[in-house]
Amino acid sequence: MEAVLEADTRAVIGEGPLWDEEKKCLYWVDILGSRLHVFDPAEKENHTVSFKSFVTSLAKYSSDELIMTMKDGFYLYHLRENKLTPIKQPEDMDKSLRFNDGKCDPSGRLWAGTTSMEGKQEAASFYRLEADGGLVKIKDNVSTSNGLDWDRKRQLMYYIDTPTQEIVCYQYDPDSGDVSNPETVYRFQESDGSPDGMTIDRDGMLWVALFGGGRVAKIDPFQKKWIDSIMVPAKYVTCCAFGGEDLKTLYITTATEQMTETERYNQPHAGGLFSVRLTTGGYVPAPFSGTL
Repeated sequence: MEAVLEADTRAVIGEGPLWDEEKKCLYWVDILGSRLHVFDPAEKENHTVSFKSFVTSLAKYSSDELIMTMKDGFYLYHLRENKLTPIKQPEDMDKSLRFNDGKCDPSGRLWAGTTSMEGKQEAASFYRLEADGGLVKIKDNVSTSNGLDWDRKRQLMYYIDTPTQEIVCYQYDPDSGDVSNPETVYRFQESDGSPDGMTIDRDGMLWVALFGGGRVAKIDPFQKKWIDSIMVPAKYVTCCAFGGEDLKTLYITTATEQMTETERYNQPHAGGLFSVRLTTGGYVPAPFSGTL
């Protein structure tokens, strides 16, 4: 399979695709470009909003509001009013860190982690924003908190700390949000690229963006096997998410940050938004369940 270009945006680090089932559009971000993108697949139009700080991940809150992780914490953004309101910042977060990937679990809690902007290993953390606004630290000694998603049928959570090259599976309690019994279900080779953003389909298969690998890998976590690939005409693939009318379109974000001049010439659409049609779709993203 090969992905096709949807929006030629040349993002520095495209990330965080989030399908809005109500508005039938895809939100996504350019982290280092400090931009929120809104892609309308019906019109093939991509609109952009610029901010003064990094925008790293997204969750829906209401019809016209998103919760965004930005460099230093969680913020509420009103789309129509173009208004940004701080929600929560970790008290112990060093200024050399920034937030990275994040997503709501099926019960509407918002999970998001951090990464070092200086490349320092095991300096970051993984958090959960509760419905009551409380912030819980789930994991310390993280290097680059990245892809995560939940198997709704089997009560499992999958998580990637990129430099480990591993996908780790946890038992997940939907009532409490607690996770336990971590188990590695797949480990990528360095030559494959670095596992980045991730999503899950309705069969429980994982779709993992490979940064530096030019593809999205389909992983069977039960057999612990790599079973298929989507080739992307951009080396630095960052994240993927299901969307479209039937949730069978996989949207894929890419980056230009680490590209050489030769790579930029040979991959002119790198940093763009891509898509591919699949036979098995995903889930409607859960909105944040709290009251802000």
